[in-house]
Amino acid sequence: MDEFKPRQVEKPFLSRWVGTTFRLLLGCPVTFGVAIALLATAYLLATEILRTRLVDAGATIVVGMLLLPALWIALSLLARQSDRPMGRSELLQHLAAGRLWAGGLLPGCLAAALSWLVHWALSGSPAIADLVGCNIWNTLLLVLPLGVCYFPLMALAPGLSILDACQLSKTASRMNGEWVIVMFVATLSLVADGLARALPLAGIVTAAFLVFVGVFNYVAYRDIFERRLEYAAQPVFAPQLRVPAPRRRPLYP
Repeated sequence: MDEFKPRQVEKPFLSRWVGTTFRLLLGCPVTFGVAIALLATAYLLATEILRTRLVDAGATIVVGMLLLPALWIALSLLARQSDRPMGRSELLQHLAAGRLWAGGLLPGCLAAALSWLVHWALSGSPAIADLVGCNIWNTLLLVLPLGVCYFPLMALAPGLSILDACQLSKTASRMNGEWVIVMFVATLSLVADGLARALPLAGIVTAAFLVFVGVFNYVAYRDIFERRLEYAAQPVFAPQLRVPAPRRRPLYP
């Protein structure tokens, strides 16, 4: 745990983190585009194809909260791979770690249980019960108690326990304006929910928001714990200039 000491980053950090998040997303459009497409498909299955009875009972809320931490852990690995590629053996070693998925399952179970209880208690008020399944509730229910760096720490800091990762993440958030980060995430969640309700393709908006927050967590972790401000990845479709070869002069005039 001594190897991972959070630092207080230079201000203003929020605009820098947002810009770096967009550069990572645009640097690997295929990878993150597939992630958004898969999430949007899962959202469509949950809201349009599943039986209404399951949705009304809060089953989709429970499943969503169970899977959201695992999603953000996987996105931390994808962001690291896009930012500073890992070898296949190193990547498989991270994916095979039991503590990694336990670190996602435990907070997911707690958040899912709380969400279901609130949904059940407020089921008489459709407007309030609907709030439980929205982005702002799901996101804040994980970011507030765990901090902004928890999921990248679980994914990229082998040897850390769940408790250590949570403590380090909370310390990092407090050192760098915890409420500024929380208010930014809450505002972004509110905007994403508004767009999802107003636009016909709600699943894509929700999926893009969740992917953005997952990569944003990695960018915050990288700046606070790895002390790296630079953007290491190169865009996938970056144009490569061809330098013409110099002409050879004839040996004889």
